[in-house]
Amino acid sequence: MDKDHDRPTLGESKGNQAARIGASALGAIPVLGPIIQATVTETIPNVRLERIEAYLQHLERRLDEATLGEQLKDERQLDLFEEGMWQSARAVSDERKERVANLVVNGLSAPELDAARSRHWLRVLNQLGDEEIAILLDEFQWQTSYPEATDEEQGQRVKETPNEALPSRFLLSAFGLMKQHATWGGGNVVQGVTPAGEDFLRAMGLLGD
Repeated sequence: MDKDHDRPTLGESKGNQAARIGASALGAIPVLGPIIQATVTETIPNVRLERIEAYLQHLERRLDEATLGEQLKDERQLDLFEEGMWQSARAVSDERKERVANLVVNGLSAPELDAARSRHWLRVLNQLGDEEIAILLDEFQWQTSYPEATDEEQGQRVKETPNEALPSRFLLSAFGLMKQHATWGGGNVVQGVTPAGEDFLRAMGLLGD
């Protein structure tokens, strides 16, 4: 599916007018460097800057101008930066904007293989809601706190899982972030975070180093 297809129309419809307004708005964001200003106005001239201010400021804190400028010469990295802006513009909470920014920063500052993984995780995040992220983090924290949990203890946790959380858990397993197990009585349960799920949480900045 074309990623531009489901993007909302942001800002005003006339490109030139929006670019002028956007460039003015960028000047109001503290510390924002000229490379980011130029990239925003040239790639997405009609984005409403107040929607992505937290995202841009987070990039400023994590990447120096020289590193960012060099990376944005690469079309793939520019695509990552742009996708981060669009996702931030749709994000409701600053927490989600920060998760998006963390993925972008990791991609822009990492070797190519790691950068490709960051681009993949950013696309996965776009398919998940905050509820799924909360479930994944809670599951990881539980299995970290109880690494030697017995089958009985694990079974009890499954029984205590609310029915309304099951679709989210199966969605996480579909992306390879949680483990899906067949049960002796028939059917499947989703329990346990995969190594990929842990990497996803870490890339978003939700786990310590």
